[in-house]
Amino acid sequence: MAQLNEMLEAHIRFEVDRWGPERVAATLAEEVDAVLDALAPLTVGEVLPAAETAAGVAAAIGDVEVTDALLGLTVDILLAARAAVAADPATVADTVRAEDLHAIVDLLSELDDLRGALVRAVTDNPAYHELIAHVLYQGVKAFMLTENVVARRLPGAQSLIRLGQRGLSSAAPGLESTVDRQLSRFVQNQIGATLNDSREFLEETLAGEPAHELVDTMLRTSGRTRLAEAADIVSDADVQALTEHAEPLLRHVLSTGLLARLLTPTIDQVLTVYAPEPVTGLLEELGLERDVLIEHLVTLANPAITAARESGAIEEWARARLTPFYTAWAAEH
Repeated sequence: MAQLNEMLEAHIRFEVDRWGPERVAATLAEEVDAVLDALAPLTVGEVLPAAETAAGVAAAIGDVEVTDALLGLTVDILLAARAAVAADPATVADTVRAEDLHAIVDLLSELDDLRGALVRAVTDNPAYHELIAHVLYQGVKAFMLTENVVARRLPGAQSLIRLGQRGLSSAAPGLESTVDRQLSRFVQNQIGATLNDSREFLEETLAGEPAHELVDTMLRTSGRTRLAEAADIVSDADVQALTEHAEPLLRHVLSTGLLARLLTPTIDQVLTVYAPEPVTGLLEELGLERDVLIEHLVTLANPAITAARESGAIEEWARARLTPFYTAWAAEH
């Protein structure tokens, strides 16, 4: 029995030494090699059966709870991201290239159906109708009351116009209400034609040469603008408030089961398409070659492994894993 205990302790030391500072990289490489070698003869369909995997993901999403800790983590991530953007010196021109934007414009210019659908989705929205009507009403009214249109038609109104809209309303209280009624009728009669003009303008502006000119203008006027200015629009307090107020919406969306219903067929279809592909071959096509995986895994896992080794957790894990084997062997022999 004493010899068996010595073998157990030697085995535990061996496992702990494998994760020592000098050997951790080699050990991780061995583990990754072993996993990839085991996956080599298998296909995606064998490792991740489409229907079962999709159902499992849907069930996991259904069990997600929006806890205070999750909200706190979300706020911390958003605040950290905002701070990073605010501190970065990058400008719009550093982030996007003119040739890439012009290539997108060329593509959109060819996608007539998509461009038309996007424009209609905007211009057919009741909120857009209200916006256009408001702009049209206020613009025409301001013109009538400030550009002497009324004064040229009403004798003696010239001096009242100089007083401004408030003075005019006081001196002639019925005039502005008359203008409002007539102008409201005018806007209602013109809104259809105005919306059509707006739709045609957007369709023409978002394609071809006008769209290229729009991109050039944007880059010329905003190219040197730092991305940090966008971060300054929202304060830390705003981020926290927005996240907290999004909680009821997120809870409701999760409670409807919509995400699960959308993701289940999506995952099922994708995994069905890739089912015949060898796992390791697909990983390589995705840029996750063996050496790349090992390199990144060593970088990411080394701090955690070091902490586990120094705290004694690796030894405890090895002991808990190996002791039952040696105990069972001793009982059988």
